[in-house]
Amino acid sequence: MQKAGPAVQAYREALDRIDPDLRYELSELIEALDGWYSGWHGNRGMQWWREDAAVFFSVVG
Repeated sequence: MQKAGPAVQAYREALDRIDPDLRYELSELIEALDGWYSGWHGNRGMQWWREDAAVFFSVVG
């Protein structure tokens, strides 16, 4: 999760240079990562919070 915030920022900066056929999918990934990162980052100090949290997802298609 520590790398998700910087990845979201980089993806957003590159979105207009991505093949138009892939922009929708990348936008969906950006929004998902941003939500997960915001939830993880915003809850520091909570009993369940872990610095080494990870997220896994699958791209099908």
